[in-house]
Amino acid sequence: MKEIQATQVTTYLNDYQLIDVRESFETEKGMIPGALHIPLGELPGKLSTLGKGKPLLFICRSGARSERAALFSEAQGYQTANMTGGMIQYSCRTILPAHT
Repeated sequence: MKEIQATQVTTYLNDYQLIDVRESFETEKGMIPGALHIPLGELPGKLSTLGKGKPLLFICRSGARSERAALFSEAQGYQTANMTGGMIQYSCRTILPAHT
């Protein structure tokens, strides 16, 4: 399983299929554009619907659930990556103003 820092994930958007494994109430606050929402508990039943043409990049709030999703999916034969730092780090990166 590859790890990609949340602050660098935009570099990889075209290289991965983004899967957000947070719960619905968490995704109401926003998702990375283009990400598919599959809560972690539903992943085992929906994994087979995902193509293997692109590696899967898993996203959650802090990086722990997405790591579990990536490890599970990798064991099923998928190429995977985990967005370390999760949406906590991604949000900080996109919300904070640039330093001048």
